[in-house]
Amino acid sequence: MSRRGLFLSILAIPGLAMAQQTLPFHLHDNLVSVQATINGKTANAVLDSGSGAMIVSKSLATELGLQLGHSPLQASGGGTGNQSLFPVKLKSVEFGSLALHDVPGYAIDLGSISSSSGLRIDALLGYPFFENHVVRVNYAESTVSIYPKNDPPGCPNPISFELIHNVPVVTATVKSQATSAPETVHLVIDLGSRNHNYLGTAFLQSNAGKALYTNGHKQAVGEGTGGRAMGVVSEFAELSVGTQHFHNVKFALTEQVKAFNLEEVDGSLGVPLWAGGIITFNYPKQQICIQAPRKSS
Repeated sequence: MSRRGLFLSILAIPGLAMAQQTLPFHLHDNLVSVQATINGKTANAVLDSGSGAMIVSKSLATELGLQLGHSPLQASGGGTGNQSLFPVKLKSVEFGSLALHDVPGYAIDLGSISSSSGLRIDALLGYPFFENHVVRVNYAESTVSIYPKNDPPGCPNPISFELIHNVPVVTATVKSQATSAPETVHLVIDLGSRNHNYLGTAFLQSNAGKALYTNGHKQAVGEGTGGRAMGVVSEFAELSVGTQHFHNVKFALTEQVKAFNLEEVDGSLGVPLWAGGIITFNYPKQQICIQAPRKSS
C-alpha cells in the first residue's frame, strides 16, 4: 500500500478458464475496494498489484480458524516498525466468477492500513489474481474487468515490466529539473500506493536526491504495515516510462519503505499518476497499459 508493498514469492497457482467479466469497485482513499469470498466468508478486499502474494488480516485468519504459528518472515512495507508474516493456506478465494483454490498466502496485521484509510481491510488480492489473466481497472467508471490471457483488450502504448518478487517493476527515467540529466530508476506499478509516487534510499543517495531531500519539508508520506513513513514530497520535471512522458510529477522521497531498499527496486508509481484514467495489467505478457487523463506525450 502506500507503505510500501509486500514483496513475497509464492507458488504459481493454476488459473481457471473464464470469459471476460466486469465487476464494480468502490474507490476509498484511492484504494480499489471489492467484495471477495474467502473460505466461504465475505471479506472486504483491496486489489493490490504491489502485493506479491495473497494477504489476509490476522483478525480474518482468526475468524476462519487458521492457526498462526511463529514466523521469522517480515513484511517489507512502509514505516519504521516490523511486521511478522504468518504463512497460511486458504481453501478458496473468490472474486466475481474468478475462483482460486488451495491458495498459499500470508496473514498479517492490517490494522494500521485500515485505520489510515478509514476502510476495514480483510485481505489484499495480490499476485494470484493477476498472474493468469489480464486485469483492467477503470477509475472513471469504477469497474474492474478481467479478461482471458488470450483475449486481452487493446493497448495504445504497452509498457514492458519485469516480475520481481511477483510484483511488476518497470524501468523508467526521471528528471528533477528540465535541464537535469535523466536518471534511470526501477519502479513498482502499485495500485496500493494510494497517495504518492515514491523514490527510496538509492535515489536519495544521488546528488539530485540529496539536494531535493535537504531542501524539502519533512512530513508523513504514507502509512504502511510498519506504521507511518516520513519523507519529503518534491515535484519532478519529467517522468518517462515506455513511450510515455509525464511532466510535473510529484514523488515522495523516503528511506522508510523497506521494499525500496532492495537492490532491484528504487520506488513505485502509484494511483496519482493514472487517477481518473485506466490501468491494465497483463502479467502473462508482462505488459502494462497506462491511459492517464492527464496530458502525456
